[in-house]
Amino acid sequence: MTRHSTTRWVELTRMKLTRYGRREWLTATVVAAISILIFVLANLPAGVIVTVVLWLAFAAFFRDPVRRVPTEPGVWVAPADGRVTSVEPESQTDASALLGCDDAIRLSIFLSVLDVHVNRAPCSLTVRDSIHRDGLYLNAMDPQSGSRNESNTLVAEAGAEFGHTRLLVRQIAGLIARRIVCATEPGNTHQRGEPFGMIKFGSRTDVVMPATCGLHFTVRPGDRVRAGVTIIARLDSEPVA
Repeated sequence: MTRHSTTRWVELTRMKLTRYGRREWLTATVVAAISILIFVLANLPAGVIVTVVLWLAFAAFFRDPVRRVPTEPGVWVAPADGRVTSVEPESQTDASALLGCDDAIRLSIFLSVLDVHVNRAPCSLTVRDSIHRDGLYLNAMDPQSGSRNESNTLVAEAGAEFGHTRLLVRQIAGLIARRIVCATEPGNTHQRGEPFGMIKFGSRTDVVMPATCGLHFTVRPGDRVRAGVTIIARLDSEPVA
């Protein structure tokens, strides 16, 4: 068994459900239990099987696997599971304004309904502001979703290791997602890989940093990443071509 498959097996055997979805999966459990009872009394075993399968699929969305967070110094990890859709410079945008700079770099991660949707801190940080914005529910793959969809932006300050640079972690609702959970507030501190919220169903998560902060993203569009595990940026490394 490879190291990668061993890690996945450990995650599966230590799987839990996130507290951020407690209301939804408890409600689903009650509905499933009542449905199963009805199907049993009606002698409809197929109904029982379908109900159990649907309940398992729904509960799986709220899974919160144990993650082995890298201890290597000078790195950031992915804030979400999914596929990197873009790594792009930004100039004179709302994001760069929040960072207090003219030029920034944004990394976007698309989360399908099959991905784990718990968001994690990319590095040790202190939350300075949390900004919620109402908006549309365009497909998270749409380039306009970042500026037009409902979102929540954490404005944070990385630790001394990163020169206290500012960064943004933006949770963006998608076509199906209708609720963003951000379970932190200004003044809170988080360690690298620590959960701070989730986006319920398909969505997008962005990380934005100043272009001159001395960090470079080390993943490229098309790469698959896992929250709290995949290294997405390093200090003093060469950017991906």
